[in-house]
Amino acid sequence: PGAAPAVVPGVAQPAGPAVAPTTVVAVIGDSIADGLATGLTEAFSDAPELAVKRYLKANAGLVRTDYHDFVAAAREAVAAGPLAYAVIDVGVNDRQPFLDARDLAPLSPGWRRLYATRIDALLAPFREKGVPVYWVGLAPSESVKASSDHIALNALARERVEAAGGVYVDVWEGFVDEEGDYAAVGPQLDGRTARLRLDDGVHFSKAGARKLAHYVEQELRKTFRPKAPADALAATPDDGGAPLAGPDRAA
Repeated sequence: PGAAPAVVPGVAQPAGPAVAPTTVVAVIGDSIADGLATGLTEAFSDAPELAVKRYLKANAGLVRTDYHDFVAAAREAVAAGPLAYAVIDVGVNDRQPFLDARDLAPLSPGWRRLYATRIDALLAPFREKGVPVYWVGLAPSESVKASSDHIALNALARERVEAAGGVYVDVWEGFVDEEGDYAAVGPQLDGRTARLRLDDGVHFSKAGARKLAHYVEQELRKTFRPKAPADALAATPDDGGAPLAGPDRAA
């Protein structure tokens, strides 16, 4: 009597209690944001109470609202429940005319004014609820013309985001060589050289996406502090924990 139950070799033992997420980060964007979300999940592996929710659509941007409405996605993210942070990465697909203003050449003065209103509209749902926004700038592309356009889009995004009280996350320097040109290969987080970009000259490898996420991680950790293990286990829905509402969305 009173003997401890035997541990059967080769049989998985019951896991400890799951940690209910109490800090939700919404990642909104395109297929590049998908890799960013994966990188953020890895970056915060020390914080099981932080959950990354994806509101993504491949090949989408702010120009083609007929294809995907990011403002609606932002409203959905806010309505899903307590939201600690919003991370936005869009724009790489926006080097094209607006359907409702085809006479405006991409990046012309009129185009930029209209694009600025689209940025403001995407920021609005988060501003209304006081959710901090982190807007991830575009990285250079292998195409010199695309990189030039990205610089212009980044300047526009920085202006609108900072005017709205958000944080613009500049990632450019992490993906160029010593001459400031696009680099497909470069130092990853541990300092070792690795391939950071895919063959299309636009998307990121796993190492590149993790490096991209590091720029956001640094900003989030200025205000987010992981709980101590005992505190994390105590965070349940009954005492203030907030379970996720609904499944993650994939691109």
